[in-house]
Amino acid sequence: MGLKEKIEKSKAVCSMDEYVKNFKPCSITKEEAQLVLHHAKDKYSLLVHDVEYLDKKADLLIKYLGIVPPGLAAISGYLGLVRSLSCGWLVPAGIIGGIVAWVAAISFALWVLRPTDMPYPASIQNLFEEIKDRKEDKVLEVMLALKYGQAIGRLIKLGNIKGERLKWGYVLTVVSIFLLLLSFVVGRI
Repeated sequence: MGLKEKIEKSKAVCSMDEYVKNFKPCSITKEEAQLVLHHAKDKYSLLVHDVEYLDKKADLLIKYLGIVPPGLAAISGYLGLVRSLSCGWLVPAGIIGGIVAWVAAISFALWVLRPTDMPYPASIQNLFEEIKDRKEDKVLEVMLALKYGQAIGRLIKLGNIKGERLKWGYVLTVVSIFLLLLSFVVGRI
């Protein structure tokens, strides 16, 4: 299942879509609708910032991953294998394990950075279709607030998925560096 399908089938997104579909704005005043719309826009902006922050963290992880683990692997491999063949399989296993963890960590970080459709509140055509038959003052604010609500649910899910993948990228980076340092230390004994 792709990222978009995973987001669209999530319980929170389906629940919000159902709420929007069945929502009746009859008893809402224009001021209440404007208040909710303002809140929704603020929350949406914060969530966009959070997703962009995750992208920056993934970029930073890739920058470090490009330098530290390969350097440790080269040093561990050269010094460890040349100096101590008495350790048997331990040094090569640490180097290979570190490189495998490094490749997996890079994969997770690159996944976070891959281009993703950012959930947006609504298109212009969609909004005109929603309000063309309704002539009430508050309809536009209500419909926009609901559309922001739908986009917020999708952004939360996108951020959660990216955050989980980024977490695993960092965990695997630590594992990679640990294995490579361990093989270096064991190779020096």
